[in-house]
Amino acid sequence: MSELIVAVLPGDAAEQFGKSVLVDGTRWTKIGSGKSSVYYRYFDDGNGKWHWSGSTVGVTKSGTPVPIPMSRVPIQVKRG
Repeated sequence: MSELIVAVLPGDAAEQFGKSVLVDGTRWTKIGSGKSSVYYRYFDDGNGKWHWSGSTVGVTKSGTPVPIPMSRVPIQVKRG
């Protein structure tokens, strides 16, 4: 069984969720503009609760990068 790699929850994850948009069953938030934009992703747990599930600048507690690839961010979110 593989080890689960978990990114550190950013301090503004709850605040940014309030600004998120729903795209194909996943919520996304865009922070900033242009090439320096950062994206947060949130998943529904199936019970009506949403959970932060990574960002394009995600890191583990030890500082190892675990980013969501930009190719996974929906184009409509990038344009937002």
